[in-house]
Amino acid sequence: MGVKSGQALAPSFVTSNATTGAAADATGDPVGTLYVDGAANAAVCTITKPAGTGIYKCAVTLPALTVGQVVAVHIAATVAGVAGAGFIFQDVADTYVTSDIEALVDDIGVAGAGLTAIPGVVTVTGNVNGSVGSVTGAVGSVTGAVGSVTGAVGSVAANGITATSIAADAINAAAVKADAVTKIQSGLATPTNITAGTITTVTNLTNAPTNGDLTAVMKTSVTTAATAATPTAAAVTGAVGSVTGDVGGNVTGSVGSVAGNVVGSVGSVAGAITVTTNSDKTGYSLAATGLDSITATTPTGVATTFPQKLVQVWHRFFGKVTMTATQLKTYDDAGTGTLTTQTLSDDSTTQTQGKAS
Repeated sequence: MGVKSGQALAPSFVTSNATTGAAADATGDPVGTLYVDGAANAAVCTITKPAGTGIYKCAVTLPALTVGQVVAVHIAATVAGVAGAGFIFQDVADTYVTSDIEALVDDIGVAGAGLTAIPGVVTVTGNVNGSVGSVTGAVGSVTGAVGSVTGAVGSVAANGITATSIAADAINAAAVKADAVTKIQSGLATPTNITAGTITTVTNLTNAPTNGDLTAVMKTSVTTAATAATPTAAAVTGAVGSVTGDVGGNVTGSVGSVAGNVVGSVGSVAGAITVTTNSDKTGYSLAATGLDSITATTPTGVATTFPQKLVQVWHRFFGKVTMTATQLKTYDDAGTGTLTTQTLSDDSTTQTQGKAS
């Protein structure tokens, strides 16, 4: 027969006199205990006494069981002063009992018409061989491979298909709808702007390396092209910060500074001009007071510069000079400090004046 989890049992038993063997009531109530696989279980056994001598009934609800466990009901009683005990019921646990199977078979109906209405089938473990006409309701999950699906799949829940669910190269070109390709291409360069793999027309460059800047190679290319295409301005009105290169025509107005050469005539220059190197001195002449602008300091000792040499000539002929038979001295403007000294000699034929010191 078999028993299952949660099933209610109520086996009957009879107590008897150990000497005569005749039915006899127990002294007090018998005690019932449920055993599962040989171990006493906590399920409560309720003993009741229907009409009749020595007749009793033990009611108990079976706990959660696993297939194959042995269930038994044990009774202990005392009759006429003699204690006795024994098992009155024993069976093996299963998922379904006979009455369940009968109910399931009844639901199949004629020629299997009731297969879709089998109650209580929540999980199928193992293989289902043959075709299943249809499944009504949600399928919790399918473990294992599904050979093929014929017919349409009504819907797939959001995020029901992930990237890992699709094998590499599983979707080929024929499986991609034409309008999907068009949508993808709408964000790409069109064939009009691409010639032999080269993009010939770019409207906006939005992915430059850093903050919209160009690469070094791009900068060089742009500079070369811009320089070659730079036009000549007929006139510029307003201030020009700086000019690198030559200015071919005239500049009217003030120029803050000029770095490089100025070719041609300059009408006038307001302010001081510092000339570092003048390669062409044609047409220059010394002013009447030009020599007066040369700073001339009286040298101490022999002069080394042209202005000092002029000063020493002045002191030699117009300043204080002393001369003995052997020495000639020149003095400073105060006439107290010696500037130069020269030796003198005379051999009655040649007078010799030595080099100044």
